[in-house]
Amino acid sequence: MLISHRNRFVFIHCMKAAGTSIERALGPHAEPQPSEHWALRWRKNMPSALGPLNRLPVLRDLVQYRRHTSARRVRLCIGAARWDSYRTFAFVRNPWSRLVSLYHYILSHPEVAHHAEVVRLGSFARYVRWEAALGRGRLHQHADLCDASGRVLVKFVGRFERLEADFEVITRQLGLPVSLPHENRGLYTERDYRDYYDAELRDFVGRLCARDCELFGYHFDGSVDR
Repeated sequence: MLISHRNRFVFIHCMKAAGTSIERALGPHAEPQPSEHWALRWRKNMPSALGPLNRLPVLRDLVQYRRHTSARRVRLCIGAARWDSYRTFAFVRNPWSRLVSLYHYILSHPEVAHHAEVVRLGSFARYVRWEAALGRGRLHQHADLCDASGRVLVKFVGRFERLEADFEVITRQLGLPVSLPHENRGLYTERDYRDYYDAELRDFVGRLCARDCELFGYHFDGSVDR
């Protein structure tokens, strides 16, 4: 998640939808991100702890947000009026492709949570059902972008599948001459994500991510052009 009070924008980071690349590009124009130093990590928890108190100018410029803070949480913290005055945006990704990318990311990064457990699962199909059983919100992109009634809170939703074109729309609106680096490039790019699915697993993910598919126009073979 990036927020800039100077340039008046908020970027909501949905996992495995090019968020790292976007953060790298826009980071110099945003507020400082949370430090990993133990003495400063408490600042990552301030928005949740203080809630609407973050609307006070002194606190607003001090706090730092977790990388995957939801739009709903940020809007609560900075206030609806300020939120509405900013350019707010996020990027989403085909749920079937996103799960494949997340699986390979966990496998290839021993330092991330649940790496050893996912390795022991031994297959992508087992991993998908394991994630579903955990019921973590990170499987559902709408959870990052919507309010309690299901209304999308950001003004612009870009697609991973047309990343460069949609990112150019954002930077043109912001008046920022930045280019998009490629971070955390997937390790499975030589394979089509659809090769990881049989009919049963395909339909299982379709049911699991039905709200994302409906809201953002995705289906197994791609997306509805919107």
